[in-house]
Amino acid sequence: MSLQGLVTHWNELKGYGFISVTRAERYYFHVTHITEGPVGDLFNLIANFDVAEGVATQKESKNKILPQAINVRISVSVPPATPADDKGVV
Repeated sequence: MSLQGLVTHWNELKGYGFISVTRAERYYFHVTHITEGPVGDLFNLIANFDVAEGVATQKESKNKILPQAINVRISVSVPPATPADDKGVV
């Protein structure tokens, strides 16, 4: 299953981040899962990706399993502005 979202968190030192599809739906990804595009500052860039089994986290989601983005393709273009009432990420 292929999805498109926005990189809403990126920690370049640790090499991981989160892609949000909606406000409630986000996916963990690691720098090693990037197959196309830049690997520098990825914050607020568009990402196309596939979904894999989730990964366990400890801090942020209190031992929840977060879905994982793989085959991440980063677009160098900035996403267009969306209306405030849109259910997507602003």
